[in-house]
Amino acid sequence: MPDKIKGTDPVFSVLLRSKQKITDVGLRVIVTSFLIDDGRFKHGKVENISEKEVKIFVDGTEDDVKSMLDKLKTKLDKSSESGMFLIPKAIEIGEPQVIGTNPHPMQLPRLTDFAQSLMLEQTGKGVYVMSNGFNSLGQKFDNMTDILKRYLEEH
Repeated sequence: MPDKIKGTDPVFSVLLRSKQKITDVGLRVIVTSFLIDDGRFKHGKVENISEKEVKIFVDGTEDDVKSMLDKLKTKLDKSSESGMFLIPKAIEIGEPQVIGTNPHPMQLPRLTDFAQSLMLEQTGKGVYVMSNGFNSLGQKFDNMTDILKRYLEEH
């Protein structure tokens, strides 16, 4: 059975919101990788809520969550500016919200287990693209080509 949170630390949720679609730009992968690298949280997950909203769930202290969010904002801004990711500029990061402590607290997977599951999901998407050709990416592929051309011209 996977190691799941037993309710010893509060569970926080944080909403990431954009005016542009953010559910197909690898944001969950980037945030999950960031959370693992940050090292403060043992348990957590990142879920798509709508096309323009992603929610982070982690266990920990409010101070740790707020400090992590400051660093995450910097990382997302740099990733957006680098042109190597399709992350839109100006992703709004909401305030951390404590998930209610009730007799049946929210169960969070270990971040490393969640990351493995997420990578399998992403691999499935990659198999679809490979089997259907890059045309299935449509505009996204065109955008990446434009970004790559600009990068090569600048360097």
